[in-house]
Amino acid sequence: MNSWVNNPIELSENNAGATSVTVTFTFSVTQAVTNGYLAITFPAGFSNGTEEWTSFSSSNGTGTATVTGVTNPSAAAGYGPFSIVTRHSKFGQIVDSNYVFGSVGIAEAHGQISTFTVAYGTGSSDIVNTSGVSVNF
Repeated sequence: MNSWVNNPIELSENNAGATSVTVTFTFSVTQAVTNGYLAITFPAGFSNGTEEWTSFSSSNGTGTATVTGVTNPSAAAGYGPFSIVTRHSKFGQIVDSNYVFGSVGIAEAHGQISTFTVAYGTGSSDIVNTSGVSVNF
């Protein structure tokens, strides 16, 4: 997670159609919860667009939960809202809730490079060495 941006919803990949995405939620709670349950509702378009249950613990007013195996929507756009509900037990009384917790942006699907050309200027051999061409990204 980026340490310089407070991002409540962090996707391991933001490209359309990406599979096996890990989604991390960071949220505030009014009460400390140990081994509690978090119900997360994903917006339409995600592979699990219904309620997802995960366990979590919170301390100092902050909770974190991770959902794995998510497939992103197939179209690039903004998606939201996600909603979260915390409980001490799976179907127990609601401790905290936020039905408009946040939204995420999904970028275009990434493609594959099919061709790659390297050229160097006349009189320049900065990228050519004795063993061939070296390109670093």
